[in-house]
Amino acid sequence: MRLDYLSGWPRIFLHCRMDDEVAWTEPPGLSMQHIGKDRWSITVDANKLEFVCTNGSGAWDKPAQGGNYRISGAGRYELQGGCITVAVASEEPTNDDHPTVSRSSVDNGLTGCQSSASLFRSTS
Repeated sequence: MRLDYLSGWPRIFLHCRMDDEVAWTEPPGLSMQHIGKDRWSITVDANKLEFVCTNGSGAWDKPAQGGNYRISGAGRYELQGGCITVAVASEEPTNDDHPTVSRSSVDNGLTGCQSSASLFRSTS
């Protein structure tokens, strides 16, 4: 699973938990690689990811509704301005029919994101 993140921060970390693990990464989290102007990327060996992004200096990017971002299913995802989109859907088999994208554990919709791909559906 790959996550690309667009931000002007000078460093980016992914504070996360993978699959159904209980434990989260130690803050600030996994360092993301700078791949271009305001563009960061990380690849993790997981089928599900619950996460927030941080600059490691006290600033956090979380969904506007609170909670955490969540993605599941193999593929490449992009997070920009609070909206997660599927950049490239994987052809690898998963336990699900479609990748799942959820803006937070308390949000049942993808307001502002729903039209970006027909593969989206929310989870709670």
